[in-house]
This record gives sequence, C-alpha cells and structure tokens, in this order.
Amino acid sequence: MPRNHRRVQRPVNLLDTFSSLRNEIIDQLQKPSASTDISTQLREHEREIIRIIRMETKQANRNNITRTSAYLQFFLQYPEIHWALLAHMVSRNGGWNMTDLKGEMLFNLLEGRETRDFFTFLDRSNHYIFQDAYPQLLLYRESKKHGRNMSHLLSAFHVSRFIKPFWDFHWKHQNDPELFNLATHMLTWALIINEQQYIQKRIIEDSYFKQNVLQTWEFRLQSVLPLNLVLFPFNEHDRTRKGGTTVDVTGVIIRRFPSLRQRIKAGKTLYQLLFPGMFVHRGIWSWLIRNPHTASRADYWPHLFCVNPETAATKIYSPQLQQAWQDIPHPKPERRDWFDKTDIFSFFTTESADIDRSRADVHQLVAKFLKKGSKLEQYFMPTGKNK
Repeated sequence: MPRNHRRVQRPVNLLDTFSSLRNEIIDQLQKPSASTDISTQLREHEREIIRIIRMETKQANRNNITRTSAYLQFFLQYPEIHWALLAHMVSRNGGWNMTDLKGEMLFNLLEGRETRDFFTFLDRSNHYIFQDAYPQLLLYRESKKHGRNMSHLLSAFHVSRFIKPFWDFHWKHQNDPELFNLATHMLTWALIINEQQYIQKRIIEDSYFKQNVLQTWEFRLQSVLPLNLVLFPFNEHDRTRKGGTTVDVTGVIIRRFPSLRQRIKAGKTLYQLLFPGMFVHRGIWSWLIRNPHTASRADYWPHLFCVNPETAATKIYSPQLQQAWQDIPHPKPERRDWFDKTDIFSFFTTESADIDRSRADVHQLVAKFLKKGSKLEQYFMPTGKNK
C-alpha cells in the first residue's frame, strides 16, 4: 500500500486560507493568453521531454484499458498525486459503462446507432480527459526526475493556465508536511475542476452529443440505469452460502450528469471516499490492487456477472472491453482555454458529504436495478458504515 500523509483538518474554503494563491490565479487570468508555440524558447532537453511525453500519452490513450492502467501505474510511482488513483477508479467505471452497452445490464435498451453514439460519448470523454491530464502527470514525473519544477512546459500540451498555480504550489511545499497535505488536496480538487471543465464545451455541450445522447429518453432514464452510478468496490468477503466471493460497494449517484456543478461535486465526494482523512481507503486499495481492470462487471461481482455469454443463463452477461468494442479514433480537441472567469473559486468551497447516505443510495439503486424479478439482491452486503 502506498505511503500516506499526516491527517490534517481541512478548512471550509481552501483558497481562503491561501489568499496569495488566489491572487496568483487571478493574475494568471488577467494576463494575455500566451502563444501555445513555445518551441523557439525551448532547450534541446526540454524538446526531448515534450516529445517523450507526447509519445507516451498517445501510446497509453488507445482505449479505456490502457488509460486506466496508466493512471494506476503512475500512482504506484507517485502516490502523493491523489488524483491519479481517483482517475483510475473513475476510469474503471467508464469502462464498465462501455461494456454495459453490449451486455445484459441495459436489457437491449439501445440498438444500432444509439449504442454506437453512447459508446463514442463515453470513450471520447475518457479519451479527452486522459489527453489533457496525463501529460501533466508525466511532466510531474520529469520534474521529480530532474529535481526542478518543469510546469513552465505545461503550455506545450495546451493545458489550461488555470492549473499551473496549483502544480507550482504543490511543488513549492513538497517538503512542508502540513502545507504539502493541503497542497495535495487543492491540486486534486483543481484537477477535478479542470478536467470536468475541459469536457464541458467539447463534449457535454457538443450539439451532436446533446441531441443523440444527453437529450434522448434513454439517457434521461438514468435514475434506473447504471450509467449515472460511480462505484468503488471494496472489502472482499467469502460467501459460503452461495459460493464464490462478493464485495461491498460505495460511491455516488450523479443525478444530473450534464450539470458541470453536479459532476464536480461528485468528484469531490468520490475523493473523500477514496482518501478519507488523506489516507487511502484500505478496502478499496486491497480490492483494486488484486483485480486488474477488464471493463467487465465480473471484475468485482463474478458471482453475478460473467464474461462468457454461454453461461448467461445463470448470470448476467458483462463482456470485457475487447469483446465488446474495437479501438476508435477521436478528433483532436479544440485548443481553446476554458478558464475565462474568476467565479471558478466557488467550486473550492467544501460541501459536507453524507458518506453513509451516499453509500445507502448506491446500494438501493443497484439492488433495484439488478433485481430483475429474481432474488439477486441477496448478494448485496448490508448497508453500514465504511470499513
């Protein structure tokens, strides 16, 4: 299990505690946008770093499996970057949603082009976030490797100017235990905000996806579908009565997925679930490190789901990603910077999260969906406090 940081009490508004950081971000906003072509200002070794990062990002951005694995491999090397593990777990959920489109979870609700549109929507979101975030992670790796902050190269990857002050603050206070914990927390929140803002205009508000995915009746039925569930499996248990194993789940329900504020709030709640008190949830860590991601829901409930359609008579068919979908290309995202107003600071206000209620809601919705006229709900562990 990766090392953890000392527990610290989080203030009501993190940026209020560091007014200088707030002012620095405002200064960043007020400066004219710099040219993204910085090639003439670079030294040879910096050009090589950029080339390597672009190459590694392209290689790892092939599909949901490669992206999800890349996030985890990075976290194993740099566990102080909490967002990498959060991204790994959320990306697992993205993969489960992708394969649901070809499995029995949706009961053939979608057909033909609708299925393809839903998959493209999910995969492009996963792809674009990785395209924006992974170079930031690799640039941090290079900074650690060379012993100096290299965030000045972020613009080479067309990263929003919003995020640079948070990387700088995190680097500046890496040797101050208490400030580093707070800097880690702020960086995680900033990355949550940045990546959701990144896909808002490019995908969520895209006219094609609005008409063919977000405004369809199937998507509006999310209250009874798994597409709005983000699940974190944890704590495996032997079940001798029915055989096999099962796991508990925690997570959140995103009631209005198109809402930017709802998605950011969900990301912050998921971070609290994954890192309660800045410590990795032991049960989640124990599960994920022993269960490689295949994008089948059999990853966490093999007693309910199967990857072989021939055994679907007794279980719910949930294919692995390579069984369900081939890799697809995506257009290059627009390079415009989403960061153009200062009211972004409202996203840093701490909102109390009822973790037990969130977990209970998740259990209730999943059990209701899986029941399907049988007694499958008996496999769910009783709702209680996180272990």
